[in-house]
Amino acid sequence: MRQVFIPINLKDYHWLLMYLDMEASTFYVLDSMSTGLAEAEGYVRAVSQFLQDYFHSTKQESAAARRKSKCPTAGPDDNLTLWTTKVPQHITKQINGSDCGLHTCINMELLANRNPGAPEDKLCYDMNPSNSNAARKKLSIEILTGSLLQ
Repeated sequence: MRQVFIPINLKDYHWLLMYLDMEASTFYVLDSMSTGLAEAEGYVRAVSQFLQDYFHSTKQESAAARRKSKCPTAGPDDNLTLWTTKVPQHITKQINGSDCGLHTCINMELLANRNPGAPEDKLCYDMNPSNSNAARKKLSIEILTGSLLQ
């Protein structure tokens, strides 16, 4: 697993994206309304406990499987205190109070389809009211059909 996408809903009114780059041991917090590093680190702390529990249970399952197969391979690096938190600022910002969920979905798609090694802080796209409506329609079709469109 190279990437993990965690859409986060804040207080039932705002969406942002936490993106985990497993290879770089880095948390990225992408917010279309701007989030500072201190605030982002608070979100990371909240998600980290869940991830620690997940890694712990996975490590136990992996250890049991390794004992059965006599394979000594180690599990993922789960020391999240050594991970870096980044808040890319060069991403498209929403121009209204209602497109945060749309931006979260678009950012997930852009990150999932980007070339390995491309900078995460260059997630820019044109989002005017006309493009916003077209993106909403595209996303609706993708959800209804269960497949991504180009």
